[in-house]
Amino acid sequence: MSFFIVIFFVSVSLLFGVFAPVGFSFELEWFLFGLYFKIDFISKVFLIFSSFVWLIATLYGYTSITTHKNRFWFWFLLTFLGNMGLIVSYDVIGFYIFFTLMSLSAFGLVIHSQSQKAIQAAFIYIKYAIISEVSLFVAIIISTNSFENYSFEYITTMPPPLAVFLFIVGFGIKAGVFLLHFWLPYAHGNAPASASALLSGVMLKAGILGIIRYLPFGHEGDFLTGFFLICFGVFGIFFGAFGIFKKEIKVVLAYSSISQMGYIVTLLGLGLLEPKLWDSILLAILFFSLHHAINKSSLFLLAGEVLKNGLNIHYVILGLVFSLSLIGIPFTSGSLAKELFMGSISSYDLLVTILAPSSLITALLLIRVASLSKKIKREDADVRALYLIYPVSLVSLTLIHII
Repeated sequence: MSFFIVIFFVSVSLLFGVFAPVGFSFELEWFLFGLYFKIDFISKVFLIFSSFVWLIATLYGYTSITTHKNRFWFWFLLTFLGNMGLIVSYDVIGFYIFFTLMSLSAFGLVIHSQSQKAIQAAFIYIKYAIISEVSLFVAIIISTNSFENYSFEYITTMPPPLAVFLFIVGFGIKAGVFLLHFWLPYAHGNAPASASALLSGVMLKAGILGIIRYLPFGHEGDFLTGFFLICFGVFGIFFGAFGIFKKEIKVVLAYSSISQMGYIVTLLGLGLLEPKLWDSILLAILFFSLHHAINKSSLFLLAGEVLKNGLNIHYVILGLVFSLSLIGIPFTSGSLAKELFMGSISSYDLLVTILAPSSLITALLLIRVASLSKKIKREDADVRALYLIYPVSLVSLTLIHII
């Protein structure tokens, strides 16, 4: 498998995401029960930011992956096809097939270096991935009678309680939801930097998209599920603080991802409590996902550079751009993401009070990353990746202007 084949598919995907009109659809009637693909507003946003992250990860991998290249690009392409397929899938079966392809193929990315830690991380990852896939399969079987049609357009009623639980477990594992997150620090910490960027930047969001697709947001509420999602989201935000005590840069960043995903999970819970407010909550989820995907994936790539070259002034500048955005400093995409988030929960005074100091968690984690980075000394640095990461920092700085 060649890098050039991969970059072709990734580039086509990004162009398709940018230019395909909302409402575009097509079917494959000959495959199983038929597959239905559609570009709605949600999938268009996911397609654009996911394809962009795949593009920068692919370009970064061109210089950073120096061993077993054919094997790496093979698993990379399969994971990519699964990720893009699930985003544009608009039916119950198709989404599950592509979600499974993405999840299982990512095993080959995590284990790539074949170090003892990478092997351990990969097998922890695959155990959780299998639990996720089995949970989702059972949930779909249980929910069959409640689906009027396999298209997501017809999911307007809540599936049976057991199915809802299994959907949350299955997609929650992929999204790094609190108590379902244990695979995440291992996989993100030991995969190559280009794979870590994808695991955090886009694959976590696939779990979020799955929850949105399979539950009837905007149609029917579920107080109990919404309440528990909010609780797990809040716990996740603060649980990320455990990363402060870790000694590996990418592991600390992984805990930061758990914390950041807690915000989105909290919004999902609120969406089930307040179906009438779903449109505004969805906007907050989409922008938060976009903001996190760009900035966190860039930090993982930057971490790969620091581990390889040591810290220099360029990495400090770039690190500040992405870190300050994740913290939510004014005039960054993070400030807008947090503003949309706080606006969504504004009617819940207790929640606002609890989460008011939450940005401090992100700040402490990124200070810990900076502290660990200062300890790494390298000579004969290869800084070619700066030609890639500097333009991405400009994208990060302009995100605040898209809404």
